[in-house]
Amino acid sequence: MKNRIFLSFICMAFVLTACNQKNSTKSEQTDANDSIHAVAFINNRVTQIYDTIYANYKKDLGYNDYLQFTSTEYNKLRQEARELTPDETPLDVPGSDYDHWVMGQDYNKDLRMEVLSVSDIEPNTATAVIRVYNFEPQDVTLKLVLENGNWMIDSFVSTFDVNGDTIHFDEKQELKEYVAGLKKK
Repeated sequence: MKNRIFLSFICMAFVLTACNQKNSTKSEQTDANDSIHAVAFINNRVTQIYDTIYANYKKDLGYNDYLQFTSTEYNKLRQEARELTPDETPLDVPGSDYDHWVMGQDYNKDLRMEVLSVSDIEPNTATAVIRVYNFEPQDVTLKLVLENGNWMIDSFVSTFDVNGDTIHFDEKQELKEYVAGLKKK
């Protein structure tokens, strides 16, 4: 009888240990999956994108679209806008008269960026506000989307003061409106 009770306690201990290990593994997997939605993860991703791009600028490798860092939808819109734009007016494409990575037409060797905030984190979208230090500091809001397990830039939103008026330039929205206008013609 004592052996059966002792054996029952041992079996119960094994079952509880196995359940705890299973729950612990499940919890660790959930934490690993949720980490992509952590502010620190998104901050690091945006920093990694800009560090990669700016390293190439500092090597004087010239301008590149860096399509691997922008969303599929953004890239398709930009390509469609370029294809629909008459050859004689390529600068009509929204965002074509400046480089959104450096917030200007030129860049200096001290080019850098810092993430000011990450917010509005949803399952497939987030927002990051950055400050680009080129010749003059410029704040930019990055709309991010989660694609294939990584955060991609879906739009660059900048704010400018023009003659006392604050102008918000959402590059993706401007591209959508531009393409829609060309398709109506």
